[in-house]
Amino acid sequence: DGALQVLNPDPAFSYVWEEVNNPGVTIDTGIQAVNLYAGSYIVMAQFSAPLPPQFGGPLDTSIGTGGYFNGDQHLELDCNTPSKLVSAVVYADTIKTITFELRDNTGTILDDTTITVQIGEQRLYFDFDIPVGTDLELGVSAANTGLYRNNGGVNYPYNIGSFASITGSNAGNQYYYFYYDLEIQPIGDVVITGCTDTSQIAIIVQPSAINISAILNDA
Repeated sequence: DGALQVLNPDPAFSYVWEEVNNPGVTIDTGIQAVNLYAGSYIVMAQFSAPLPPQFGGPLDTSIGTGGYFNGDQHLELDCNTPSKLVSAVVYADTIKTITFELRDNTGTILDDTTITVQIGEQRLYFDFDIPVGTDLELGVSAANTGLYRNNGGVNYPYNIGSFASITGSNAGNQYYYFYYDLEIQPIGDVVITGCTDTSQIAIIVQPSAINISAILNDA
């Protein structure tokens, strides 16, 4: 079996190997292709970037009536792709230290962070890892937060890209709690169109067999 290797690889690129006679079928990835038989091969250098974040949910509180709220209700979230809640906008009526939580559908905490909010509108950064799941809970750890919530003009679901959706709240579909203009990023990379380079063809030639007709031992 033969092997081919990229000399001086660029760490910003990923490498995909194909056989010339079977285009579109990956036979190996990485800087080296191994276990190759006689044939013609190419390697493609692909530049990848993280999948872009998507924004969703109500842009602000102007969707309808509402006010500052001191309960600990939560939003319900479905996610079909492992993702990250990067940030969201909240509105606070006082300076206060609040623990924000992502929970599964049984109330078990998956991720949390504690932030001191300022009065008024602000974008907070959470960095919550969101697993695939349904009825995930996005809320706060306790009451008396003084965060704004809407009790009118709410229109579920709020889809975020094709991978996440805010489907309701635990208090009913007329309420929307705390997290506005959510920024959620699916985890993974995408190959950037136009940033792929293909090598020249490399050929592995099968060596001729060596025939041994006799072994002489004069000892």
